[in-house]
Amino acid sequence: MAVIGGRNVGTNDLVVMGAGALMFIDSFLPWYGVSFKGIPGVVGARGGSASVSAWHFVGAWFPMLLILAVAGITAARVFGGQTMPTVANGVVSWTFITAAASLLAAIIILLRWVTYPSASGVGFSAGAKFGTYLGLILAIVQTVFGYLSIVASGERLPWQKRTV
Repeated sequence: MAVIGGRNVGTNDLVVMGAGALMFIDSFLPWYGVSFKGIPGVVGARGGSASVSAWHFVGAWFPMLLILAVAGITAARVFGGQTMPTVANGVVSWTFITAAASLLAAIIILLRWVTYPSASGVGFSAGAKFGTYLGLILAIVQTVFGYLSIVASGERLPWQKRTV
């Protein structure tokens, strides 16, 4: 456990918040791109490339906002000194909701990746770029550490038996 601002902060929460911060940076990296080579011997045909960031696709910016919201909710829970309001009479915890939102973000990014138009041929290629892969990894990391946070706190998952 780390002590930040006079509060004990669990490693799992630090990783969840860190993944959110890294995802924000990742949102400006290339997520999809096209590159092509010039035609040899033709004047002015030098080739080039173009790419777009996560903010150009709903399948990328929506999960980006989910990941950022999860990091923000975790930071509010950890540093706010307040308890979050109960959800569904305490059956569902905020830790579970944030882990589920991270999982949803990972699934959306995965679906976006497999539905990118991709092509390759002589002198050109189009497809996913570094930002997509990094975004998927960060969403998975945030999901795993969100789940580990649930386990570390001793909370029960909604489908587990509860004793009264």
